Amino acid sequence: MIHERMSSIASDMSSPSQANIRPCNPQAWKKAVAKLKHDTGQEYVSIYSGKQVSAKQPGPPCTCKKKCYDTIGKDNIIEIFGHYWASGDWNLQTVYLQKHTSTAGPRKHIGSTSKQRTCVRLYTVTVDGKPINICKKAFANVHGISLGRVDGALKKMTSTGMPLPDLRGKHGGHPHISEARIRLVQTHISNFPTVSSQYSSKTMPSVKYLEPNIKNKKHLYNLYKEWIQDKYPEEEPVSNHFYLDILRRDFKYLKISKIRKDTCNSCDCHN
Repeated sequence: MIHERMSSIASDMSSPSQANIRPCNPQAWKKAVAKLKHDTGQEYVSIYSGKQVSAKQPGPPCTCKKKCYDTIGKDNIIEIFGHYWASGDWNLQTVYLQKHTSTAGPRKHIGSTSKQRTCVRLYTVTVDGKPINICKKAFANVHGISLGRVDGALKKMTSTGMPLPDLRGKHGGHPHISEARIRLVQTHISNFPTVSSQYSSKTMPSVKYLEPNIKNKKHLYNLYKEWIQDKYPEEEPVSNHFYLDILRRDFKYLKISKIRKDTCNSCDCHN
């Protein structure tokens, strides 16, 4: 019986109505906007902590004997910094850092060889088409990045010279929700009776409304948790976020709001 009701509701919602479709624009999502500003060095608000993150700026000059900042020049530092962050691509920035870093044999060391370096890293920036050797601190500060970012880029260099792609957020260790728990969520939502709007049935025939006793999505999720504890105490309820994801994905045209087009002035006066 339950599966028949689920199939009937799914069939009713399978034919979308052009009047009810909201265009999807992933580039305007808060997460996408924050990521773009982060990759381009702009000021943004973190969606995780809610804190304001300042825009990237070139760091202070180094204190080495080379006086790297004086050798590069202020205008060239601003130009290098701008070109680096203008790419807005983490992979391209990693390739850039690797390209401007090379290794050389260690200097001759007199005395104990137990702590002798096997190689020396050389950091360069390009000014007027010519490479200029600078220290590691100046190399990081010119681009407005940390020393850890430089080390991380070099660790991603393979033996063939091809850098590894960005694997952040792609580790594959995310928690998995079983199909049985997903079906329970679908069953709970489909158990509620639905009605169609009388006056909008022609323009939005696929839209269904839940019973008026459901106040909002939070109320619906609380009813789901009570239903799970009563009917399936051995199962753990899914999170509120995942429950709403299933509601948006599998019941796109199911509304949890009061039907406003089925009343007239006379009905409103009686109410």
